[in-house]
Amino acid sequence: MPATNARSVEQAIDLLLTFIETPCADASQLKAKLNISRPTLYRLLKTLENKGLLRSMGQPREYELTPLVIELANSWLSLVDPARIGVSYLRELFRKTNETTSLYVMRDGDKRVCVLQFQAKSLLSCGPELGYTGPLYSGTTGKTMLAFLPKAEIDAILQSAPNTIVRNRIRKTLTAIRQKSFHLAQGELVEGASSVAAPVFGTGGRVVAAVVVSVPDVRLTNERRDRFVAEVLATAQALSSALGAHVSSLGAA
Repeated sequence: MPATNARSVEQAIDLLLTFIETPCADASQLKAKLNISRPTLYRLLKTLENKGLLRSMGQPREYELTPLVIELANSWLSLVDPARIGVSYLRELFRKTNETTSLYVMRDGDKRVCVLQFQAKSLLSCGPELGYTGPLYSGTTGKTMLAFLPKAEIDAILQSAPNTIVRNRIRKTLTAIRQKSFHLAQGELVEGASSVAAPVFGTGGRVVAAVVVSVPDVRLTNERRDRFVAEVLATAQALSSALGAHVSSLGAA
């Protein structure tokens, strides 16, 4: 592609991106946001309008995105798969921790399933098997995702918990998870094993998955615990952004 054509494509993309923060704008407002000449701006606006990505109205003419952009977004959303997109993020987390790293997603609205994992190479290691499935109200990752669901969904899911005492204990844990945006558990499902999990959000700020590092207690020093918490939180936030979550909404209950 010639350099002039590539530059035109880049300018058109920059123009479209201005509508993220300004849904409707006239030419003067758009020019103030872009480092391009007025003739170039009008040429781009006309091209994008002819292609159906923008429409204009009024005097002075104001421009806005069309539903065709939504169709493009929906096409992208149909490909958004936490397991597929999360591979590189989980691999990097594994490289930094040298412990078993896993990604869980929600299944059927009330379950969690392990869809991605990098297993620690040490003879003494811990973590779920790939494909492991369990209820959302149990386990580190289950509670981490459950904590960020709407209250009505939490209430419905907790109805399956064994009894009122267990439900009340889980609710206290969920409150703590929402306050910290991560869950550190020791011996919750396996004695002698600890895990650190953080929620992953998708478009609209809804929780869709959880990242977790699993480590034997004998290797979980205070320094490693703090470092793992920081690494898990950073990985979860980076993956959330890749899945379309706005940074300002991450961690919102």
